[in-house]
Amino acid sequence: MCKLYEKLWKIWPGRPLTYVIRDWWHQYEGLWIIGLVGIGALACWKFGLLNVLKALGIFAAGYAAGHVFWGKEWVKGQEHHLFWGKERKDDEL
Repeated sequence: MCKLYEKLWKIWPGRPLTYVIRDWWHQYEGLWIIGLVGIGALACWKFGLLNVLKALGIFAAGYAAGHVFWGKEWVKGQEHHLFWGKERKDDEL
């Protein structure tokens, strides 16, 4: 799946679509917020609040799982460069 995504963004616009969308967000932030709130209001009107909240819960779970399991290769014992709020030194490894 990652190879397919890479082929798509190499064709257009030449960089990852997540970067393009992030640029659009910062350029048109007000329009994005109005649009997303409007879509949420229409969804609640059409499907009901409880169904929309269920869908948002499912989406949030999928979003979190995607960030945990999809992306870069898994490295056993991989840690963030900060260790409990302080920078780690090479000799602490």
